[in-house]
Amino acid sequence: MGPAKGHAVAAGRFSLHAWALAVFLVLAPVASAEYVTRPLRVDEPIRVDGALDEPAWARATALTEFTQMIPFTGEPITEETEVRILYDDERLYLAYTCYDREMDKSIINDMRRDGSGVRGGDHAFVFIDAYNDRNTAYFFRFNALGGMEDTAVSDGGNTINNSWDAVWECAGSINEDHWTAEVAIPFSQLRFRQADEMTWAINVGRDISRRREISTWSPAPGGYGPLGKYRPAYFGEMTGLVGISAPKHVEALPYVSPGVSRVEGVTDDVFEVGLDAKYGITSNLTADLTLNTDFAQVEADQEQINLTRFSLFFPEKRPFFMEGASRLDFGIPRVVFERPPPMLMFYSRRIGLAGGRAVPVIGGAKVTGKAGTFGVGLLNVVTDRLQDEDIDEPRANSTVLRVTRDVGQGSSVGLIAVNRQDADTYNRGAGFDFSLRPRGNVDIHGLWARTFEESPDPGVRNAYYVGADWTTRLLGADASFSDIGEAFNPGLGFVRRKGLRRARGGFAYTPQPRKHGVRGVSVQPDVDFELTRDNDLATRDVSVEVEGELESGWRLGATARRTAESIDQSFTVFGETIQAGEYHYTTGSVSLDTPSARVASGDVRVDLGEFFDGDRWGGRLRGTIRPTVRLLVSPFVEYNRVTLPEGEFDATLVGGRVAYSFSPRMYARAFSQWNNDTDEVATNLLVNWIYRPGSDLYVVVNQMASASDGLEFHETTALAKLTYWWSR
Repeated sequence: MGPAKGHAVAAGRFSLHAWALAVFLVLAPVASAEYVTRPLRVDEPIRVDGALDEPAWARATALTEFTQMIPFTGEPITEETEVRILYDDERLYLAYTCYDREMDKSIINDMRRDGSGVRGGDHAFVFIDAYNDRNTAYFFRFNALGGMEDTAVSDGGNTINNSWDAVWECAGSINEDHWTAEVAIPFSQLRFRQADEMTWAINVGRDISRRREISTWSPAPGGYGPLGKYRPAYFGEMTGLVGISAPKHVEALPYVSPGVSRVEGVTDDVFEVGLDAKYGITSNLTADLTLNTDFAQVEADQEQINLTRFSLFFPEKRPFFMEGASRLDFGIPRVVFERPPPMLMFYSRRIGLAGGRAVPVIGGAKVTGKAGTFGVGLLNVVTDRLQDEDIDEPRANSTVLRVTRDVGQGSSVGLIAVNRQDADTYNRGAGFDFSLRPRGNVDIHGLWARTFEESPDPGVRNAYYVGADWTTRLLGADASFSDIGEAFNPGLGFVRRKGLRRARGGFAYTPQPRKHGVRGVSVQPDVDFELTRDNDLATRDVSVEVEGELESGWRLGATARRTAESIDQSFTVFGETIQAGEYHYTTGSVSLDTPSARVASGDVRVDLGEFFDGDRWGGRLRGTIRPTVRLLVSPFVEYNRVTLPEGEFDATLVGGRVAYSFSPRMYARAFSQWNNDTDEVATNLLVNWIYRPGSDLYVVVNQMASASDGLEFHETTALAKLTYWWSR
C-alpha cells in the first residue's frame, strides 16, 4: 500500500453513479494554466547533433524556472537548466542545457537504448499529452551520451508501459560546466486531434542523480515519489502549434529471418518473412496490421519463484501487442507493483502463447486512438494450431473491443467486449468501468464485468470493484472492495483468485525530517481481507512497512506481516504438500538498497518467518556494475529454504545480464538464468544494430541445457532478423 501503489475503496449498498457524481462536484479540478509556453516555428533545417548551434535556438524562448518534485517539493532546482522548443512541419525539437557546478560528479554512464543506466544517471525528460486530456501521455527520457528511453503513460499516470517504442532522435554533448541534449520527435509518432491551432499538455524536467533530485517546469506532486512526474493533471501547456498537417500516415516494417534450429539432435532450417504495417486513419486514430508475426528479438521472461498456489503473472514484451496497449486496459488495479493484478479482462499473453510455447500468429489487426472525446481500441488476431506430444492448441480467433469516453479532464467511462473462439467453443466477456479524477491527487475507480461460455461452471459469473485513493506529500490513504464470482472466467484475461470478496485499506505517513542524515521516512500499515461467497474468512493480511532514505542515498526497509489463511484443498509446492486446514503465521523482511548512481550498486532483502505450518528463510540479491559507459553487468540470485513437518526444500533462482554498447545504435546483450525446480539453464544472446532510425538488424542465439546433464545443450536456435522501416 502507499501513495503510489494502489487504488481505493468504497463499500455498502449505494448507487455508484450518485456517489461518484457527488464527489466529482464537490472537488475542483487541478489547473496548471500559469505554466504556458509557445514553441517557435522554424523553416530552417535542424541537425540533431547536440551542438545547439542553429540560430533558431537563440531565438526560441527558454524555460528556466524549474521546481523540485523530490526531495524538497516546491523548492527551486539546485542547478541552472534551460529548455527551448522548436517545431516545423514534421517534427518537434527540444534543446536542453543542463548546467552543473560540479560536472566532474555528474553521472552519465549509459548510451544503450532503453538501458537502465539512462534512468539511473543524470538525464532530462519530456512528457507530451497531445490529446490534452490529462489522462494519457508520451514520455521521452535521454542523456548527453544519446541514451534514449520512451514510455506510454495512461490512466492519469497509474499505468506506465515501458515497452512502448517510438522512432525519434537524440544527441548530446558533455562540456566543462554543462551538458546538452538535442531531441527530435516526429509528429507521425504521436496521436493528436488535428486543428488549425493546437494546444498540448507538456512538462519538461531534469534528474540530478547524485542528489536524487527530480525537478520539473510545471510543478509535480512529491507525494507519489519519483512516479509523481507521470501525472498529466500537473502538466503545463504548449500553445500555438499551427500548420501541422496530418496526412494519412503509412508505415511498413517488413522482415526477413533466416536461421537454424537444433532440438534433441535434430537440425532444421528456419526461414520466415513477415510484415508489420501502420496506417493513420486520422491524426489520432491508427490501424496496425501484422502478418506472420515474429518476436524472435524479444528477451525471454525472467523466471520467478512461486511459493503460492496461484498463477504467476508475466509482463507483455511483444511489440505488436504493446502498441496502443493502454487503449485495451480493463481490470482491477494492482496494489503493489511487484504483485499481479487481481483481475484483467484482457491479458495479451493469452494470445500466441500456451504452455510456455509460442503459438504461431497468422495475422492480426488493431485500431487504437481517439475519435473526439471517445477512446477506441479494437484488436483481432488469428493464431494457428499448435500440436505435439505436449500441447494441442486449436486455431483460434481473438477479438477485443474497448471504448471509453472522456468526462472532464482526467476522468472517463468505458465499455469492453472480449471474444475468443475456435471451431468447437467460445469464451466471451463484457464490462463497464469508470475512472474519476476530481483532483490531481484523488483517484476513484470502479467496474462491473461478466463472462459467457457454452458450458459455464455453476456459480456467479460477475465481477465488480470500486476503490479510491488520496495522496499528499505527507499523508496518503486508499481503500477498495471487489467481488469476483467463482464462475467468472475471462478466457483472454487473468484472474489470480476467484470466488472471493475482498476488502482492503491502507494508510501512508511520509515525513521528511531533513535531520540526522535522514531525508525521508515512510510508514505504511495495510489491512487486507478475503472472504468466501459464504462470508467465511479465506485470507487476512495485516502488515506494516517502514522505510527510511538517508541523505547519502541508502535506503533501509522492514516489513512485518501477520497472515491467517484457510486452505480448502491441499496443494503442492516444490514437491511438498500443504494440507487443507486453517493456518496462522508471521513473516518479516528487511532490505537495504545502495545509491543506484554508483559504479557498483544493488539491493538485498532477507526474509524470515513461518510458512503455513513450517518455517521459511531466504532472500534476494541484485547487483548492477557499470565499469564503463559501454559495459553493464547485472547479476541476481534468489534463495528460499522451507522446512515443513513432512519435509523440506530449497527454491533457488540464479541469473544475470551482461550488455555492451558499441554506440547508441548498436549493442550486444547476454542473459542467462537457472532454477532448481526445472534444473534448466536458459541463455539468450542478442546483438542489435539500428542501422537507420526504425530499422534493425538482430542476431539471436537461444539455448536450453539441463544442469544435471553437465550443461549439454539440448535445444539451440540461431537466427538473424532484418527489418526495414518505410514511412510516408
